[in-house]
Amino acid sequence: MATTTSTGTILQIAKNDISANPAYITLPNVTNLSLPSLAAAEIDTTAVASLTKTFILGTADNGTCEIEFQFERTNASTPADNIKALMLRLPAANQVNDSIRILFNFNTTPSGGSYPFISFQGQFMSSTIDAAIDEVVSGSMTYRISGGITQAQGTKP
Repeated sequence: MATTTSTGTILQIAKNDISANPAYITLPNVTNLSLPSLAAAEIDTTAVASLTKTFILGTADNGTCEIEFQFERTNASTPADNIKALMLRLPAANQVNDSIRILFNFNTTPSGGSYPFISFQGQFMSSTIDAAIDEVVSGSMTYRISGGITQAQGTKP
């Protein structure tokens, strides 16, 4: 029997790890994800003798993935989670790609079942941290996607 879970979307990043089995860590308190969007250049192939314009698509560009999250002080695990989030913000000195996996929990999943996910590699581009009086400290990271995006099924971490 299928049960409704309340896990939500899970974002995992393996810093400087593009191996076959990356050591993912879960980024806590993610508040917003701007998922990759595919775009391709338009190449005009119209010849002088053509009656209408013709085109082909160029190389696919998967763009960027933007992640927004909060630094929260409401539970005992938070200090370690905040350190993880800060470490993920550090760019790699050797510019090695990070592995990124986003697991989706759309509605119902059988107990112990698998979740749809996308995974890709990307380079850390930028980040911000916003702190204001009487507000949760928040941050954001932007990754430039390098290569393709894989869609698959996997178990919840």
